[in-house]
Amino acid sequence: MPNRKRPIIMRLAVTEDEKKPIEKKIKILGTRNFGAYARKMLIDGYIIKAV
Repeated sequence: MPNRKRPIIMRLAVTEDEKKPIEKKIKILGTRNFGAYARKMLIDGYIIKAV
């Protein structure tokens, strides 16, 4: 798709147990879809490293 705004596709595999809370958070935040949610969390989210 040459006119695509975001030409790079990234995929993510999850289990059914991981999928449920993700879908719940998407619904709570009112995000349009998983792609929009994932971009927002990956760019603006933060990481906590437990040592």
